[in-house]
Amino acid sequence: MTQPKTQLLAVTPENHRRKTWRQANDLRFAVGQPLVSVVQAEASRAAGSLPLAFWKNRTLMNWSP
Repeated sequence: MTQPKTQLLAVTPENHRRKTWRQANDLRFAVGQPLVSVVQAEASRAAGSLPLAFWKNRTLMNWSP
């Protein structure tokens, strides 16, 4: 069974001008997305609160747990 492709969009003022943040009650919102990209500028802050791993293959469509 193949999962639909996830379309990612950078969080920027231009892309999200009319959007607001809602606090999540749990982590179910991330069930279908086991991997996310972290850019260098946010890596140090993310490492303080999230488990980070480095993935050599840039093609994530073949990922399996």
